Amino acid sequence: MRDLAYPHNGKVRFNRRERDLGELLAAAMRPKIIAEHLEIANSTCHERIDAMCLKAKVSDRAELMLYIYQNPTSLDPGSANEPGLHAVGCHCGKPGCLGRIAERLRTA
Repeated sequence: MRDLAYPHNGKVRFNRRERDLGELLAAAMRPKIIAEHLEIANSTCHERIDAMCLKAKVSDRAELMLYIYQNPTSLDPGSANEPGLHAVGCHCGKPGCLGRIAERLRTA
């Protein structure tokens, strides 16, 4: 049986409304401001953030922001990305990779 949260071969694909919300979230806007900007209720904004967290397999809004940073194409129409954050020690080369961030902190 197909997992309804991951209908694209186990990958995360955000719909248009989620991408709109994700762009504002990535710009570090708070949910209340995002809700006002998108003309939705604050509770709806929080529900959509929770749904995006479930899809991306992250635990909260901060991790969702990091997920979007690690997977910038996740906000592109038709894009499908792996769920979850990159592991510490990952050296995939993406800008938000935790391995690269940890390395930069060690050399700073």
